[in-house]
Amino acid sequence: MKKVFLLFVISIFSIVLVACSGEVENEANADKGNESGEKKQEEQPEEKSEQNGFNVDKAKEILEDHVLKENDEIKDLTISNGEIKAVIEIGDNDMINDKTLLAQVAYSSAGDEFLKHEGWEVLTIDFVGLAEVSMNRNEKETDDNDLDYFPMGKIIDQFE
Repeated sequence: MKKVFLLFVISIFSIVLVACSGEVENEANADKGNESGEKKQEEQPEEKSEQNGFNVDKAKEILEDHVLKENDEIKDLTISNGEIKAVIEIGDNDMINDKTLLAQVAYSSAGDEFLKHEGWEVLTIDFVGLAEVSMNRNEKETDDNDLDYFPMGKIIDQFE
């Protein structure tokens, strides 16, 4: 049964990767100023956001554009001392009832996208009521196409 579940997760993960690979990454960030009205931006060290060009606004954009589904919600998002920390509530999904599976795929997708950017070392996502998953950038692996990713097995292990 575990093998079937793992095969299902890998299949979903593959579909997500194929869907994401065709999306354009070069969205203009010039329209957004370095200042933000959000409280979370104020918590972030200013030198960190400007030095690396990676800030809460960019992290939120990545999550909204590449990770979250229609009913998912970011409850909190901060970047501090090289750690991206998000609190996400996985919403209902018409096709898949297993919120744990949805969260595992969401973390995998988040990892795929964040690994394309510099300016962070740890990605921690607390999935409300499910699990907190945290991985260091150096835990990534690289596939045959030179794309970085976090191994699904390590993600799944953090849900147990």
